[in-house]
Amino acid sequence: MPALRLLCLAVLPGLMAATATRAQSPPDLPLKEDDVIRIECLWDKDEIPPGFDPDKKPEKGLWHYDLFLPNGYSTDKTRRYPCLFVSSPVGEAKRFLPLYKDWLQRNGWLAVMLVESRNGTIEPCLGNFLSAHDDAIKRLRIIDTMKAAAGMSGGARMSSLFAQIRPGFRGIFLQGAGFSQTTAGRYWMHDLPADGSVAVYLAIGNKDPNAPDAGHLRDSLPPAIPYLPRFFEGGHVPPPPALAADAMDWLARRMWLSATADKSARAEVPGLVKRVAARIPAETSPVSRHALLRDIAELVKTYTLASHPDIAPLMPGFSRQFAEVKKDPAVVLEIKAAATLSAMCELQRKTAARAAKLSDMDARKALWSEFCAACESTAAPFSETKSGKECLALAKGLAP
Repeated sequence: MPALRLLCLAVLPGLMAATATRAQSPPDLPLKEDDVIRIECLWDKDEIPPGFDPDKKPEKGLWHYDLFLPNGYSTDKTRRYPCLFVSSPVGEAKRFLPLYKDWLQRNGWLAVMLVESRNGTIEPCLGNFLSAHDDAIKRLRIIDTMKAAAGMSGGARMSSLFAQIRPGFRGIFLQGAGFSQTTAGRYWMHDLPADGSVAVYLAIGNKDPNAPDAGHLRDSLPPAIPYLPRFFEGGHVPPPPALAADAMDWLARRMWLSATADKSARAEVPGLVKRVAARIPAETSPVSRHALLRDIAELVKTYTLASHPDIAPLMPGFSRQFAEVKKDPAVVLEIKAAATLSAMCELQRKTAARAAKLSDMDARKALWSEFCAACESTAAPFSETKSGKECLALAKGLAP
């Protein structure tokens, strides 16, 4: 395969020699909640990721990652957690933690933030990621099939790669750039599942020089993969925190709903349902309460939990709350908007499948223009709802 372009992540020359004499962090290193802990780990394997040229071998040595644990991690020793792996184009990915911290805390996710990885050659990036990933899986209570990768700029491109060289990744949150590219200019999608089990969200400024990546991804991703490109006002900068939270909500929902075959994920869903239910009383908006109840209903249906001993006693209460919020006119409108959005997402998949069969670029553009026009006109009556806004964003992001 063509070598990956050298615009990915790397490490400063000579750093490995400086760290090679230091010891790895012990397995019983004390871990603090709601704090950042630095972990040192070793990569000493001769592994070459599938599809890579033999000369693109992960660099051996001692590497580091910063770890964030949400409150409660030390309380329940049996609970396992989803995990977000964060990359940076300039190293020290913890500098991006403020973008995610509130969301991670609220939703009970861990974060592994790479330290040495930065724009440059790829071999050190691979060593940093693989050592950090494999150490975290052993050290922490991570649901191995509920992992997401996120990054900005060159960190986004490497995140797309990392999510393909270790199993269990179900979400990719790209910011300011698309996938890693080969020297031939094609996106590297060698091990991207075509079955839709990985969701991709792109947040990018409307003045970002990389804005065309939104369309390139539209034309390159397998049709079954959920994909939402979202433009915001700005240039080559990270998205606003509110948009980052929306992105993580979007990814997490799809990740949980696609993980039904995994026993470790299934074991955590009853607890997840109860935690989501506990958030409902604090929501003052009927639309917000309905959104949480909808999430609960999807999980209960997808994981067949209605008769689960921990969930069955809660079902009558869920039904009563559903009936109550559905009386609100704003909720009624949101339900209609959500149905419209669902129909447009299905049409998106069908359009992508049809477009993939076309070799003529103008024909592809015409097909996507037709989709975007349909999306805009259908969403127009619901433009003030959350689902309507997402539908309009989908039309804008996929427009040729």
